[in-house]
Amino acid sequence: MSKISLDKDIERNLIGKVQKGDKESFTLIFQHYHPYIKAYFRARKIENQNCEDLSSVVFEKALKGIDNFRWQGLSLSSWLYKIARNVLIDFFRDSEKTK
Repeated sequence: MSKISLDKDIERNLIGKVQKGDKESFTLIFQHYHPYIKAYFRARKIENQNCEDLSSVVFEKALKGIDNFRWQGLSLSSWLYKIARNVLIDFFRDSEKTK
């Protein structure tokens, strides 16, 4: 387990609750992982306001897709970072289109 990830049993429990409709449990996931996702964008020299916006998009996508989340031996943080990477790619594509 990395320093970023929650204990797998805690993650499983929280995700199970969210998948059963307990959106309050998603708040705990958000509170834990939001600073790390925001730092991911900051490390890529994204302006602070855009970091906030992109982080919001990541967690919006995660909440919408959490019912499809399946354990595959990786932590939830791996899934969130994959979403963040895709959001960042979309951000750069969109910013290239507006130039």
